[in-house]
Amino acid sequence: MVTHGLRITLLSLLLCVAGLAHSNDTAKDLRHLHNVQLDLLEVASQFHRFQGSEGNKKYYLSITSKLDDLRNALSESEAALNRYTLAPEAQAIKDNSQLYLQNLNTALSSIRNGGFADFSVIDAYLSANDAMLKSLKQGYTAIASTGSYKVPPLVIALRDQTLLMQRMYAKYIEVSASQFGYTPRTDQENVETLDQLAARFSNDLEKLKANIPVNSPYASRISDVKTKWLFLEKSFLNYNEKTVPYLITKFGKQIISELSGIADDMESTS
Repeated sequence: MVTHGLRITLLSLLLCVAGLAHSNDTAKDLRHLHNVQLDLLEVASQFHRFQGSEGNKKYYLSITSKLDDLRNALSESEAALNRYTLAPEAQAIKDNSQLYLQNLNTALSSIRNGGFADFSVIDAYLSANDAMLKSLKQGYTAIASTGSYKVPPLVIALRDQTLLMQRMYAKYIEVSASQFGYTPRTDQENVETLDQLAARFSNDLEKLKANIPVNSPYASRISDVKTKWLFLEKSFLNYNEKTVPYLITKFGKQIISELSGIADDMESTS
Protein backbone atom coordinates (compact mmCIF):
# COMPACT_ATOMS: atom_id res chain seq x y z
CA MET A 1 0.00 0.00 0.00
CA VAL A 2 1.39 3.39 -1.03
CA THR A 3 1.35 5.81 1.89
CA HIS A 4 0.61 9.54 1.59
CA GLY A 5 4.23 10.34 2.45
CA LEU A 6 5.51 8.04 -0.26
CA ARG A 7 3.16 9.64 -2.79
CA ILE A 8 4.56 13.07 -1.90
CA THR A 9 8.11 11.76 -2.24
CA LEU A 10 7.40 10.17 -5.63
CA LEU A 11 5.67 13.31 -6.86
CA SER A 12 8.61 15.44 -5.76
CA LEU A 13 10.99 13.08 -7.52
CA LEU A 14 8.98 13.22 -10.73
CA LEU A 15 8.88 17.02 -10.61
CA CYS A 16 12.62 17.11 -10.04
CA VAL A 17 13.26 14.80 -13.00
CA ALA A 18 10.92 16.86 -15.18
CA GLY A 19 12.68 20.07 -14.16
CA LEU A 20 16.08 18.56 -14.91
CA ALA A 21 14.89 17.40 -18.34
CA HIS A 22 13.55 20.89 -19.08
CA SER A 23 16.86 22.44 -18.01
CA ASN A 24 18.73 20.03 -20.28
CA ASP A 25 16.46 20.96 -23.19
CA THR A 26 17.07 24.65 -22.56
CA ALA A 27 20.83 24.12 -22.37
CA LYS A 28 20.66 22.26 -25.68
CA ASP A 29 18.60 25.04 -27.33
CA LEU A 30 21.01 27.73 -26.14
CA ARG A 31 23.99 25.74 -27.38
CA HIS A 32 22.25 25.35 -30.74
CA LEU A 33 21.64 29.10 -31.12
CA HIS A 34 25.26 29.76 -30.25
CA ASN A 35 26.55 27.20 -32.76
CA VAL A 36 24.40 28.62 -35.57
CA GLN A 37 26.11 31.97 -35.05
CA LEU A 38 29.47 30.24 -35.46
CA ASP A 39 28.18 28.54 -38.62
CA LEU A 40 27.08 31.86 -40.14
CA LEU A 41 30.49 33.39 -39.53
CA GLU A 42 32.21 30.33 -40.99
CA VAL A 43 30.09 30.64 -44.15
CA ALA A 44 31.09 34.32 -44.29
CA SER A 45 34.75 33.26 -44.20
CA GLN A 46 34.19 30.85 -47.06
CA PHE A 47 32.30 33.53 -48.96
CA HIS A 48 35.22 35.96 -48.70
CA ARG A 49 37.56 33.26 -49.99
CA PHE A 50 35.23 32.71 -52.92
CA GLN A 51 35.08 36.44 -53.55
CA GLY A 52 38.85 36.86 -53.31
CA SER A 53 39.48 33.95 -55.70
CA GLU A 54 37.18 35.56 -58.29
CA GLY A 55 34.84 32.60 -58.33
CA ASN A 56 37.00 29.54 -57.62
CA LYS A 57 34.62 26.58 -57.84
CA LYS A 58 36.22 24.89 -54.82
CA TYR A 59 35.02 27.64 -52.48
CA TYR A 60 31.61 27.80 -54.12
CA LEU A 61 31.08 24.09 -53.51
CA SER A 62 32.33 24.46 -49.95
CA ILE A 63 29.63 27.06 -49.27
CA THR A 64 26.76 25.37 -51.08
CA SER A 65 27.48 22.06 -49.34
CA LYS A 66 26.72 23.79 -46.03
CA LEU A 67 23.56 25.64 -47.06
CA ASP A 68 21.03 22.84 -46.52
CA ASP A 69 22.33 22.20 -43.01
CA LEU A 70 22.39 25.93 -42.30
CA ARG A 71 18.83 26.38 -43.59
CA ASN A 72 17.68 23.53 -41.33
CA ALA A 73 19.59 24.97 -38.37
CA LEU A 74 17.89 28.34 -38.83
CA SER A 75 14.49 26.65 -39.00
CA GLU A 76 15.27 24.77 -35.79
CA SER A 77 16.26 28.07 -34.16
CA GLU A 78 12.86 29.49 -35.04
CA ALA A 79 11.15 26.35 -33.71
CA ALA A 80 13.13 26.53 -30.46
CA LEU A 81 11.98 30.08 -29.83
CA ASN A 82 8.37 29.12 -30.53
CA ARG A 83 8.65 26.37 -27.90
CA TYR A 84 9.21 29.12 -25.34
CA THR A 85 6.35 31.20 -26.83
CA LEU A 86 8.85 33.86 -27.88
CA ALA A 87 6.90 34.79 -31.01
CA PRO A 88 8.61 38.13 -31.88
CA GLU A 89 12.08 36.59 -31.67
CA ALA A 90 10.96 33.56 -33.70
CA GLN A 91 9.45 35.80 -36.38
CA ALA A 92 12.67 37.84 -36.56
CA ILE A 93 14.65 34.64 -37.16
CA LYS A 94 12.22 33.61 -39.90
CA ASP A 95 12.22 36.99 -41.66
CA ASN A 96 15.98 37.48 -41.46
CA SER A 97 16.64 33.90 -42.59
CA GLN A 98 14.76 34.52 -45.83
CA LEU A 99 16.60 37.78 -46.51
CA TYR A 100 19.97 36.29 -45.55
CA LEU A 101 19.65 33.27 -47.84
CA GLN A 102 18.30 35.40 -50.68
CA ASN A 103 21.15 37.92 -50.49
CA LEU A 104 23.78 35.23 -50.07
CA ASN A 105 22.55 33.39 -53.16
CA THR A 106 22.46 36.63 -55.16
CA ALA A 107 26.06 37.44 -54.21
CA LEU A 108 27.23 33.88 -54.92
CA SER A 109 25.55 33.91 -58.34
CA SER A 110 27.12 37.27 -59.24
CA ILE A 111 30.62 36.07 -58.40
CA ARG A 112 30.13 32.67 -59.98
CA ASN A 113 28.87 34.14 -63.27
CA GLY A 114 31.11 37.19 -63.55
CA GLY A 115 34.05 36.64 -61.20
CA PHE A 116 33.01 39.54 -58.98
CA ALA A 117 30.00 41.27 -57.44
CA ASP A 118 29.24 44.96 -57.00
CA PHE A 119 29.89 46.46 -53.58
CA SER A 120 26.14 46.98 -53.18
CA VAL A 121 25.52 43.26 -53.63
CA ILE A 122 28.28 42.31 -51.18
CA ASP A 123 27.08 44.90 -48.69
CA ALA A 124 23.50 43.60 -48.92
CA TYR A 125 24.71 40.10 -48.04
CA LEU A 126 26.95 41.32 -45.20
CA SER A 127 24.15 43.49 -43.78
CA ALA A 128 21.75 40.54 -43.91
CA ASN A 129 24.40 38.41 -42.20
CA ASP A 130 24.72 41.00 -39.42
CA ALA A 131 20.93 41.13 -39.00
CA MET A 132 20.78 37.34 -38.84
CA LEU A 133 23.50 37.22 -36.19
CA LYS A 134 21.70 39.91 -34.18
CA SER A 135 18.43 37.96 -34.30
CA LEU A 136 20.13 34.79 -33.11
CA LYS A 137 21.82 36.65 -30.28
CA GLN A 138 18.51 38.22 -29.24
CA GLY A 139 16.86 34.80 -29.39
CA TYR A 140 19.61 33.36 -27.19
CA THR A 141 19.17 36.17 -24.66
CA ALA A 142 15.39 35.75 -24.68
CA ILE A 143 15.57 32.01 -23.93
CA ALA A 144 18.22 32.56 -21.25
CA SER A 145 15.95 35.19 -19.66
CA THR A 146 13.11 32.70 -19.18
CA GLY A 147 14.94 31.34 -16.15
CA SER A 148 14.55 27.74 -17.27
CA TYR A 149 18.30 27.25 -17.08
CA LYS A 150 21.22 29.40 -16.00
CA VAL A 151 24.34 29.06 -18.12
CA PRO A 152 27.46 29.02 -15.92
CA PRO A 153 29.32 32.37 -16.18
CA LEU A 154 32.58 30.78 -17.34
CA VAL A 155 30.73 28.89 -20.08
CA ILE A 156 29.22 32.19 -21.26
CA ALA A 157 32.69 33.79 -21.31
CA LEU A 158 34.19 30.86 -23.23
CA ARG A 159 31.44 30.92 -25.84
CA ASP A 160 31.78 34.68 -26.20
CA GLN A 161 35.45 34.07 -26.98
CA THR A 162 34.61 31.50 -29.65
CA LEU A 163 32.29 33.99 -31.34
CA LEU A 164 34.88 36.74 -31.12
CA MET A 165 37.57 34.54 -32.66
CA GLN A 166 35.21 33.36 -35.40
CA ARG A 167 34.31 36.99 -36.14
CA MET A 168 38.00 37.96 -36.23
CA TYR A 169 38.78 35.02 -38.48
CA ALA A 170 35.99 35.96 -40.91
CA LYS A 171 37.04 39.62 -40.92
CA TYR A 172 40.68 38.71 -41.49
CA ILE A 173 39.77 36.58 -44.51
CA GLU A 174 37.57 39.42 -45.78
CA VAL A 175 40.43 41.92 -45.57
CA SER A 176 43.05 39.57 -47.02
CA ALA A 177 40.76 38.71 -49.96
CA SER A 178 40.01 42.35 -50.76
CA GLN A 179 41.94 44.70 -52.99
CA PHE A 180 44.35 46.93 -51.05
CA GLY A 181 42.60 45.90 -47.81
CA TYR A 182 39.45 47.82 -48.78
CA THR A 183 36.10 46.20 -48.10
CA PRO A 184 32.50 47.46 -48.54
CA ARG A 185 32.48 48.35 -44.83
CA THR A 186 35.93 49.91 -44.47
CA ASP A 187 34.52 53.42 -44.14
CA GLN A 188 31.67 52.57 -41.79
CA GLU A 189 31.75 54.11 -38.35
CA ASN A 190 31.58 52.12 -35.11
CA VAL A 191 33.11 49.03 -36.74
CA GLU A 192 35.99 47.60 -34.72
CA THR A 193 39.20 47.05 -36.65
CA LEU A 194 41.08 43.76 -36.48
CA ASP A 195 43.70 45.12 -34.13
CA GLN A 196 40.97 46.38 -31.78
CA LEU A 197 39.23 43.00 -31.86
CA ALA A 198 42.56 41.27 -31.22
CA ALA A 199 43.25 43.47 -28.19
CA ARG A 200 39.80 42.62 -26.82
CA PHE A 201 40.33 38.90 -27.41
CA SER A 202 43.71 39.01 -25.66
CA ASN A 203 42.31 40.87 -22.66
CA ASP A 204 39.30 38.57 -22.31
CA LEU A 205 41.47 35.47 -22.66
CA GLU A 206 43.62 36.68 -19.75
CA LYS A 207 40.49 37.14 -17.63
CA LEU A 208 39.34 33.63 -18.52
CA LYS A 209 42.71 32.13 -17.63
CA ALA A 210 42.72 33.98 -14.31
CA ASN A 211 39.30 32.53 -13.42
CA ILE A 212 40.29 28.92 -14.06
CA PRO A 213 42.20 27.44 -11.07
CA VAL A 214 45.66 26.07 -11.87
CA ASN A 215 44.66 22.66 -10.52
CA SER A 216 41.56 22.54 -12.73
CA PRO A 217 41.41 19.96 -15.55
CA TYR A 218 40.76 22.92 -17.86
CA ALA A 219 43.91 24.86 -16.92
CA SER A 220 46.24 23.11 -19.36
CA ARG A 221 43.65 23.36 -22.13
CA ILE A 222 43.21 27.12 -21.74
CA SER A 223 47.01 27.47 -21.61
CA ASP A 224 47.19 25.63 -24.93
CA VAL A 225 44.69 28.10 -26.37
CA LYS A 226 46.83 30.98 -25.11
CA THR A 227 49.95 29.49 -26.73
CA LYS A 228 48.19 29.32 -30.09
CA TRP A 229 46.82 32.83 -29.63
CA LEU A 230 50.28 34.28 -28.91
CA PHE A 231 51.40 32.76 -32.20
CA LEU A 232 48.53 34.45 -34.08
CA GLU A 233 48.27 37.74 -32.22
CA LYS A 234 50.88 39.64 -34.24
CA SER A 235 49.21 38.60 -37.49
CA PHE A 236 45.96 40.21 -36.34
CA LEU A 237 47.71 43.31 -35.02
CA ASN A 238 49.77 43.78 -38.20
CA TYR A 239 47.13 42.72 -40.71
CA ASN A 240 47.75 45.80 -42.88
CA GLU A 241 51.41 44.90 -43.38
CA LYS A 242 51.24 41.25 -44.36
CA THR A 243 48.34 38.78 -44.41
CA VAL A 244 48.76 35.08 -43.67
CA PRO A 245 45.27 33.61 -44.17
CA TYR A 246 46.56 30.02 -44.07
CA LEU A 247 47.87 30.41 -40.50
CA ILE A 248 44.74 32.25 -39.39
CA THR A 249 42.56 29.48 -40.82
CA LYS A 250 44.57 26.65 -39.28
CA PHE A 251 45.10 28.02 -35.78
CA GLY A 252 41.94 30.10 -35.63
CA LYS A 253 39.83 27.00 -36.15
CA GLN A 254 41.84 25.11 -33.54
CA ILE A 255 41.30 27.87 -30.99
CA ILE A 256 37.54 27.93 -31.68
CA SER A 257 37.33 24.15 -31.39
CA GLU A 258 39.31 24.03 -28.14
CA LEU A 259 37.35 26.86 -26.50
CA SER A 260 34.07 25.22 -27.55
CA GLY A 261 35.22 21.87 -26.14
CA ILE A 262 36.14 23.43 -22.80
CA ALA A 263 32.78 25.22 -22.63
CA ASP A 264 30.80 22.06 -23.43
CA ASP A 265 32.75 19.92 -20.93
CA MET A 266 32.48 22.58 -18.24
CA GLU A 267 28.73 22.89 -18.78
CA SER A 268 28.16 19.12 -18.69
CA THR A 269 29.88 18.80 -15.30
CA SER A 270 28.39 21.92 -13.67
